[in-house]
Amino acid sequence: IEQSKARTRKTHSPNINSSKNNSMAKLRPNNNKKASLQPPSSLMTLEAVPEDVVDPKSQRQDLVRLLLSRQSALQQQPTGGLPVSAGHGEAFFVLSWDWWAEFCHYTDFFCCKQPSKQVAAIQAKLLSYFPPGATVPARPTDDDDKDGEEEKKDKRSSEEEDEEDEEELDPPGPIDNSSLFLFPDTDDEDEQNDTAENEETTRQIFYKQWYAKSSNSSNKQAAAAPMPNLDLKPNLVRGYHYEIIPREVYNALREWYGEVTPTICRRANKSATGVLSVPLYLLDDDSMIDYNSAKRTIYCGACRAPNVSRRCTRCLACYYCDRSCQENHWPFHKVECQVVKQDPDGSGQSQPVVPRQQPIPLSMGNVGLNNLGNTCFMNSALQCLSHAAPLTRLFLSGNFRQDLNTENPLGTGGKLANAYEQTLKELWMRSNARSTSPTMLKRAIALFAPRFAGFQQHDAQEFLAYLLDGLHEDLNRIREAPYVEMPDVEEEEDMAVAGSRAWDAHRRRNDSLVMDSFYGQFKSTCVCPQCNRVSVSFDAFNHVSLEIPQEQNAIVPLTVLLIRAATPSRPGSLPVRYAMHVRRDHPISHVKMELSRMSGIPRERLHVCECYDGVVARMFRDEHTVSMIKPKDMIVVYEAESMQNPRQESFHVLLKHRKPVPNPIGDSESSEEDLEAFGLPLLLSFPTKLSCREVWEHLWLVVQDKVDEEYRDRFKEVVQFRLHNGEERGIPAFTISAEGEPKQGGEESEVERTSLIPRD
Repeated sequence: IEQSKARTRKTHSPNINSSKNNSMAKLRPNNNKKASLQPPSSLMTLEAVPEDVVDPKSQRQDLVRLLLSRQSALQQQPTGGLPVSAGHGEAFFVLSWDWWAEFCHYTDFFCCKQPSKQVAAIQAKLLSYFPPGATVPARPTDDDDKDGEEEKKDKRSSEEEDEEDEEELDPPGPIDNSSLFLFPDTDDEDEQNDTAENEETTRQIFYKQWYAKSSNSSNKQAAAAPMPNLDLKPNLVRGYHYEIIPREVYNALREWYGEVTPTICRRANKSATGVLSVPLYLLDDDSMIDYNSAKRTIYCGACRAPNVSRRCTRCLACYYCDRSCQENHWPFHKVECQVVKQDPDGSGQSQPVVPRQQPIPLSMGNVGLNNLGNTCFMNSALQCLSHAAPLTRLFLSGNFRQDLNTENPLGTGGKLANAYEQTLKELWMRSNARSTSPTMLKRAIALFAPRFAGFQQHDAQEFLAYLLDGLHEDLNRIREAPYVEMPDVEEEEDMAVAGSRAWDAHRRRNDSLVMDSFYGQFKSTCVCPQCNRVSVSFDAFNHVSLEIPQEQNAIVPLTVLLIRAATPSRPGSLPVRYAMHVRRDHPISHVKMELSRMSGIPRERLHVCECYDGVVARMFRDEHTVSMIKPKDMIVVYEAESMQNPRQESFHVLLKHRKPVPNPIGDSESSEEDLEAFGLPLLLSFPTKLSCREVWEHLWLVVQDKVDEEYRDRFKEVVQFRLHNGEERGIPAFTISAEGEPKQGGEESEVERTSLIPRD
């Protein structure tokens, strides 16, 4: 390290750790006008002018020495043998990605120009000196095709051409992080005057209300002392918008080039798992908020924005954000606006104006929408969208007229936006209103979307999607949309950077407050089943279709019908209803266990089935879950022998009840197809050693209680039991003798077979 410092002094590079060399850079105001975003005007814009200009190679060597020195200091700390890239509480600084990439190209910091085979190893080593997540800035030629890149690399193979390229590159200039700030004010007086005369843009109003923290601070001391607005833009991505560098590197860059924007410093935090990270966005500081304050919040009479101070000079009873809100609210406020007299006694002496103690009560949008004939879908969508504060405040304040695009061929010429404004005013500005009719908005929607015309019912989500898309096109800030080709995304590319690049490409053609408030981004991944090629794309959306999730571990009530097995002492029994509470994620075996505890039947003899229209629609296995059972399903549990029968000592059959269907033709004969199922089917089990007579007698034992006693003997003589498969087709398993009586056995060529079970 000492040798590195000695070499640094010989190359006349500035010593960062010494304050004596700070006089090498003279600071003077920067009077150059720039078309880009400028830093806040509350700070003195400074630019460093070094006396001895250091060449890019020396700058790169100095930064590498500083990184090596920092890494050596970190390795001396006790880490338990783990690699350390940052220390807890260590200060890091944020740089604009464009400025950092320009500096890296100017100095060839990552050795991109060197034709060495060890470039990848050198880059990996340098990246290890930065906080985790650092990347190498891409060369300007990376946006071209791969063939063009190969041709350019072949042309620049000699060292002489590399030196010429270095001479053509200009230094990056002072450090400028204005692209990262939320409100980069200008420092030019003429531009300040122009900005003061013009109104704030809708994007500035949106950022000020929903993202700015310093402007909404309630600290009186902070309000008294003018401080620069240091709020950062939302959704900044490292490697695309900014980069985080160590303190030693930033001090060197600031001494060489100076800075024209406030410094952005962040410290490394150690999580509970021991992972060090450098957060860009700081948590809100609520320590200065007085929650016990009895001060009442005052809302704007037009857009309902909180903490406003501008009053109506006529009645002093209504508050506003600015003059635009007051002008937009005046048609509704003039009915209640009463002049406060300065001479209430009539004595001729002027007295100070005493405002009202209580402001005029506001409706806060609690107004109903009348049904115009099956328009409940439209009313529900409008009520939800009406309480989306960012878009509603834009319309109630009248600021949406700045972005009104009447020449957009994809929009409605501003008619939909104007109709939506009138509907919102009726909901939010009319006092003592209980309900209103959105007739004007429905007429405007039916004019451009005939599918919503008339008085038919429609889907609320479909209507809301059209309304958001129509408002977006009417408020699109892009007047001439350029042709934009969506960038290709490689599988090994950083998805956060690729998503930001795709979002910026989409914003070149679509830019509105609807985009700022309601739009998001989908990442779609497709894998080819043949070549396994992965294709990644990013698509913008303004609504997502989601089903209502059901809690899997929720306890649900379950009602089942238990049918006991028939015995000589219990010929037939009525189904018994059992109710229980089980969890949705529990298996069916848990239902059997609970039912076995309540009925006393062994769990192995219970069979859970779903019955529908007199047949068994499904039989549940033990591994099935309770979530497969719908609330309206009829669940029947049968008592029978276990189906886990390795020796095949028993077999199972389903007994289904059928009755003839009346023939509309009047034919008395009814075929097998004219029978319909009714009642609850029965699940029976028989030992395999039973004869047909014993099977028939057991079947009669099961069904005899279903017949009245006076008809039971007669019914026993005519009842028949048929053996069939699951497709309602009879199984001819029994032979019939020549006399017409069924019998067992016989030659197949000489006898006729039937599916009726013989009684003998």
